[in-house]
Amino acid sequence: MNILDSEVAKDLGIKLESGTLATFMGVTGEAETVYVHEVTFTVGSESFKTRAAFLARPQPHGLAGQRGFFDHFRVIFDLLAEEVELLPVDFTKTFVTE
Repeated sequence: MNILDSEVAKDLGIKLESGTLATFMGVTGEAETVYVHEVTFTVGSESFKTRAAFLARPQPHGLAGQRGFFDHFRVIFDLLAEEVELLPVDFTKTFVTE
């Protein structure tokens, strides 16, 4: 899931406490209170609806989720060029393996 700072919610006009209350365990092992909201992300020309958990207390960072963000893209890391490329996944195609 996408985890964003409470200030991002404020900037988007989202009333933080109107979301679904949840608790996440962070990498520090400490519980974090979050409020989950439906949001729309736009990356380049691609827009999609997803959920984001907004931290109850301000944090200087956010986290794009494996589910809810990266599952919408094929991700290519080019370490030499120091680039990351996000290619939209075409969900209308059906992949069949034999």
